[in-house]
Amino acid sequence: MVIIGTLTMAQFSIVNFRQPVTLKNIILNSTFADISILWAKFAIGKVLFDIKHLKSDQDMAAKGLFFRYPNMG
Repeated sequence: MVIIGTLTMAQFSIVNFRQPVTLKNIILNSTFADISILWAKFAIGKVLFDIKHLKSDQDMAAKGLFFRYPNMG
């Protein structure tokens, strides 16, 4: 989704760019800031996913309350 969003926003920005091409106009008057925010959110999400789901087996000790999932059997 990030790649599709980047390509879509970049294409929209290129097609609708009417001002002279300067570094200031590219940064402030295009979707460059939106694309940067999108990739930053992707990086933060990837880090949080890796921290949560890719732990080693040593850290996977059984934790929690014993009465949360009662054994009825």
